[in-house]
Amino acid sequence: MRGLRFDGRELVLSTGKKLDIGSPVIGLELSDLARRERSLDRITYGYDATLYTAREAAAEGEKVEPSYLSEAECREIAQFMVQAWAEYRDSISAGGSS
Repeated sequence: MRGLRFDGRELVLSTGKKLDIGSPVIGLELSDLARRERSLDRITYGYDATLYTAREAAAEGEKVEPSYLSEAECREIAQFMVQAWAEYRDSISAGGSS
């Protein structure tokens, strides 16, 4: 089993699930409400789209779509982004000017 990879348009998770996010932009909603409610539906992509989770849909009585993420898939994306942010941080000169 391979880890998450990004091919410029799709995130391919280790589960084999493919998410067509259409751009190389992945984010995390940082609103106080989302953080306070510990929402899993905080992963964003592109301009203003959200990756939804099975847990949140089920809790709200909604149909769980095959594209919705499991908690393990959320963790996998989070770990991928932690590594991406660390690489970015490490590329910045410690003594750089502001």
